[in-house]
Amino acid sequence: MGISLEDLAPAVPVVSIKVPEGFSYGPTALQPTLQEYDETSKNGGYSDVTDENGNGLGIPPPPPLDVLDKFTGTFKGFGFNTIFRPLSRNPKTITKFPKPPTDKSASNLLQLNLTGETQVFSDVLLEHVPNRGLFDQADIDLIGRPYTQSIVDAMPNEDGTFPDPPPVIHFEPGLWMRVPQVEEMPELAASFCRMGSIPHGTTINAQGFQAARTSKGAPDIDPTDITPLVIPQLGIPPIKPQETVTELEKKRFENQDADKDTTRRLPQDLSKFIANGTITQQIINDPNTILRQANEGKDIIQNTMFIVSTNAPRGAFGGGTSNIGFNIGSDEGKQGDASREKKSGNANAVDVSAQYWVSKIRAEVELHPSMRVGQTVSPASRGPRDAVPEFFIDKDVEIPSSKKSVTVAYDQIQYSQMVMLDFNGLKWPHVTVATLAPIVSLEKPTLSSAIKYVKESSR
Repeated sequence: MGISLEDLAPAVPVVSIKVPEGFSYGPTALQPTLQEYDETSKNGGYSDVTDENGNGLGIPPPPPLDVLDKFTGTFKGFGFNTIFRPLSRNPKTITKFPKPPTDKSASNLLQLNLTGETQVFSDVLLEHVPNRGLFDQADIDLIGRPYTQSIVDAMPNEDGTFPDPPPVIHFEPGLWMRVPQVEEMPELAASFCRMGSIPHGTTINAQGFQAARTSKGAPDIDPTDITPLVIPQLGIPPIKPQETVTELEKKRFENQDADKDTTRRLPQDLSKFIANGTITQQIINDPNTILRQANEGKDIIQNTMFIVSTNAPRGAFGGGTSNIGFNIGSDEGKQGDASREKKSGNANAVDVSAQYWVSKIRAEVELHPSMRVGQTVSPASRGPRDAVPEFFIDKDVEIPSSKKSVTVAYDQIQYSQMVMLDFNGLKWPHVTVATLAPIVSLEKPTLSSAIKYVKESSR
């Protein structure tokens, strides 16, 4: 018996990130007003310049949110997760496989998860977050919003049943911030910044110094690759976001072969997933396949792409990851001899890069005379795992006397994230992808705003 797509579309919890109105971030009461630097300033920051009466020269606006302005409200959808996990041989924590593994490598287990996901963004901004400059460096203000990300496992148990509720396999509270350009030391372009905390014991600070790029039509999504990379003896070069790391040797494992059902992989037998098209060899080879499939048949007006990475590009600096001691997994041989393989950690998350595509999509919503203010309505779904938006029917919507279709527009968020986990002398790509659409929370988004959004010019 096969696995239905309905079973692979679990309910996903919405974890609130509500910030109360009036939660106003700003400088200390001891210095309530930062003063605008004079016209000779190179970085749009602040100094203590005042006129002869001691009045401030005014506060310049914070950096524009740019594409982060679209990150508001609650988004829900589906995706795919791949992770090579260290495989313990300790008798206390041995993994039991349905079939005895016949592959040669005993160091890793490849786990594949179809996922459901929500991301919740605060409607209230954190504005005027002050960072102080030293001497001739003027102060700056950051602006942004808190978020939560929750991902649940959509996979069945070995007996074919589905856990209720599904297990949460990722939870991340964090902040999306915009950092203004500065032209004094340090000389840095304006940047996006994602700061996240993960319960496994990792925190990330991923920056994006390249400007977001907007283009017409559907996004052009390049392939990604989960094949592990050999850590060279002479050190590890930085992993460049969304670029092929040609200087590192790839090492493929048998558990990457979809048709083999006796490898160290969960699930071992993928035949039912291959049959319904949810996990195929093409998807294992390139998880971004799922993102391109999600866009098929959609009327995508335009898309905006940007990248953040814990590795700063040449000419910039900052960002990074921090892990608990267990993840780092080795004392570098300080208290005892450790091989190169053991020195590389228990799954030490050393590199994180994520590429985002925010697409404006046009769709049709059908209204019926029986509908009332307060109900929700959605475009037709293309399947159980399609990320479909929801709209709140508000008082500004005219309920028709007969069935009627109206055109709406909404913003879809897609991302492809790669975390490099170091263990056993290799860098193991941990890839997560998802497609998310806005859903109703606190009577937003309204249907009337979605109808108006169609007519707005591209920005």
